[in-house]
Amino acid sequence: MTVPQRQDYARGLLTLSLPRHGLAAGPLAFGEVGVRERIVKILRYQKPRRSMTVLALVATLMLAGCFLTDPATSLTQGIQTGTFRAGPLVCAGVVSYRPMTGEHLGQIQILSPTALKLVKQDGTVSFESKSATRSYYSQSALEKELGDPSFFWGKGKAVPKFSDAQEMSVYTYYAEDNQDSLSYRIFFLNGEPIWIAEGMNIRIYELIH
Repeated sequence: MTVPQRQDYARGLLTLSLPRHGLAAGPLAFGEVGVRERIVKILRYQKPRRSMTVLALVATLMLAGCFLTDPATSLTQGIQTGTFRAGPLVCAGVVSYRPMTGEHLGQIQILSPTALKLVKQDGTVSFESKSATRSYYSQSALEKELGDPSFFWGKGKAVPKFSDAQEMSVYTYYAEDNQDSLSYRIFFLNGEPIWIAEGMNIRIYELIH
């Protein structure tokens, strides 16, 4: 608003605040209360500096980013990544083929909690996934599932002790080119990968860094 416009606006406020005679044709557009303060404010009004406008815009964008991002309990918080190998068999379903170690899986690369790659000894990639679903297990639920009589227990470490279901998170990975193919699961205890499972717990091996 330019200076002449502010002057016209203030003059209009002053005119409307003056006593009137006769009946009003309709409700007033402006109240008669605080006219002096309103006139002073409009005459003293200054256009915000360009720098202030830019700062306000930046603050707005930063605030919007905070609302659009995941909270601290996101899918990837506190998860250990790296290269591992599969060690002794922890447990397996009753199947004819159950190697006692997971050497056949080759190099297990946990690139992120949602990205998994299996590389054979000859360097070929046998499995790769860049997305995963996460679930949690309580101590009793995990012991119930793996303690089923149909499971054979190997020489790997047994079910560890933990008190909170949030401590045992399980990420399930599917092949990118075929969702119906063999999947893999990584068991994380307090963010540390401890087991890898072929399929839905067909075979579970201890993970060794």
